Amino acid sequence: MMAARRPAESGPLVVWEMDGHRGERVRACCAAAGEAGVRPGLPLAEARLLLERVPSSVGQVSIVRDDAEQDRLGLLDEAEQGWRFTPLVGISEETRPRSILGNVTGCAHLCGGEQGLARDMQACWAGRGYQVRVAIAGSIGLAMAVAYAAQLQRKAAAPLVVPAGDERKWLERMPVESLRFDQQVVEDLRELSLRTVGQLLSLPDGSWRSRFGDGTVRRIQEALGERPEPLQCLPFLESVSARQDFEHPVRSVEIVECQLRGLVERVVQRVWGQGRGVLKLVCQVEDTAQSCQAWEVRMIEGVREAGHVWELVRLQLQSRRLPTEVTRLEVIAEEVVILRPRQETLFESEEGSRGVREVSRLVERLGSRLGQGAVLQPRANEELIPEHAGELLSADCELLRDWPSGRETTRWQPGPAARPLRLVPDPVAVELVSVGREGPPVRFYWQDRLLHVVRHWGPERIETGWWRQTGVARDYYRVETSCGEWFWLFRQRDQQDWFLHGVFE
Repeated sequence: MMAARRPAESGPLVVWEMDGHRGERVRACCAAAGEAGVRPGLPLAEARLLLERVPSSVGQVSIVRDDAEQDRLGLLDEAEQGWRFTPLVGISEETRPRSILGNVTGCAHLCGGEQGLARDMQACWAGRGYQVRVAIAGSIGLAMAVAYAAQLQRKAAAPLVVPAGDERKWLERMPVESLRFDQQVVEDLRELSLRTVGQLLSLPDGSWRSRFGDGTVRRIQEALGERPEPLQCLPFLESVSARQDFEHPVRSVEIVECQLRGLVERVVQRVWGQGRGVLKLVCQVEDTAQSCQAWEVRMIEGVREAGHVWELVRLQLQSRRLPTEVTRLEVIAEEVVILRPRQETLFESEEGSRGVREVSRLVERLGSRLGQGAVLQPRANEELIPEHAGELLSADCELLRDWPSGRETTRWQPGPAARPLRLVPDPVAVELVSVGREGPPVRFYWQDRLLHVVRHWGPERIETGWWRQTGVARDYYRVETSCGEWFWLFRQRDQQDWFLHGVFE
């Protein structure tokens, strides 16, 4: 749902921003200001001149500076009204959030169906002086795309409901600007005359994935419901916490641990009772001098198992030195999320869901022991350039969802690997003798040694498309030297220079 304040009793409203060397520019304006000739991008000085001609009977003119943080706080305040329809409410995760989101699963029957629920939500915010667009769909991405598309196409602000099973049909009609793509991706799609998502999906799968990146693929999968997109809920006004005050200072570590475990279990169970899972937990220990020692425990995804959360707290507790005299303990659930649907089946391990959870728990334990961000996971990218074909990222739920399922098996094939497991950080220029201008390598210098090539495989030609900003044209050779060492070399085809890119181990 998109919301913009426009009280009926107010006059023309203009929002301006400082646009670098261009100076003060109009960022947004209401309909009344638009009728006077004001438009986004117009210099603020010109907008002021146009607004001076507006009759006083229209209302008081308001010119305010854009403040993204205040807009976000205002949207958070309005999101609390969503608790009238569902307990699971949040805002969109954007630099400038524009939407209030809610999980209305199981709530529509209270309003006579999804159409009735959408009408009631629109009436709620319209009664508070807002112009809103309400959309209900099977995924967050599609609901936002439908609302944004209606705004871009200036359609009537009627509630929109996507019927179950028609998600792809609706998505294919959406303009590319509505799907939260990166701005550069949107501009590239426009240059290629790709106006709708359907036109993009009609291209060969591999081509648009490599041209427009993994972020574009992720947005489409989220809109189709093929990739889960957790909703980070707003905490209720009553924060979920538990506290224990001691009448006399406690010196026993065992007693402190026992009491702290009880507080953790109490908080996790209360959060679970609200249909949510704990994402971030903060523990506080206070001593007789009223000094407070606090630490946080983060989970990869929402957790409902109190025993697992306590295990993470205990791992951090072992590396901390508690005060000698403890007077107060407190545990606070600072971040909570909607629990992802979990289907328990007799053959769950075959589907791989159990394996994903086990890996998630392992990563969380290692993170508690080694520190946040210390656990990395390799990810393969659909990229032609070898140095960009893989990267190490902090292990999180987004990566772990792609963990291979239990059904998948890898059959080992004997023989030399096509590419090395280890690449040098940057290709190293080497002096090399080859057979002719386009021939294979014969010998080369590496680390002050002259190495003779006894066998080679290749060339493997890697060349990027014309749309890349930095072109790559290389001929790769896998070579074996007389010393039994294996290297990965390539010739820069435009300059005929040779580089060493990897070492086989």
